[in-house]
Amino acid sequence: MVNNASPAAAPAGAQATKASADKLRKQVRAHMDQKGILIDDLPPAAKALWQTASKAMDDKDFASAAEALTDLDQAVEGIAINGDFIKAKMGRINRDVAKKAPNEQSQKQINGILAEVSDAMTRAATTAPTRRSTRSSPSSVRSRPHDRR
Repeated sequence: MVNNASPAAAPAGAQATKASADKLRKQVRAHMDQKGILIDDLPPAAKALWQTASKAMDDKDFASAAEALTDLDQAVEGIAINGDFIKAKMGRINRDVAKKAPNEQSQKQINGILAEVSDAMTRAATTAPTRRSTRSSPSSVRSRPHDRR
């Protein structure tokens, strides 16, 4: 279950501890997960907040980490999940996939899936006219013996 407590309610400044900063980080990630936002989906300023928080955690500067994470949570709250967001996300995913050449096993799997899809589309295309031609047409309805009077 996701803790819906506001990260802003977490200890900030000098009161922040490793435990409180880590809890805040988990809450921000849960908020991002809830909205379907990955680190790569963040706008540049929000991504910089994530990096600042990560560096501060590594440096054991939990007050700075808490501050950056609180600001990041507010930025995440402001991200609208709409068509433009989805288009940008798909563009990033497609660019990442294009950069990585699949290994031989992955390529065989991809080719197999593409062949199955192609076969299914071919079967659907060739059976569609058959289905239409076997439907009752007005002339075939009249030619049935029980329809004649």
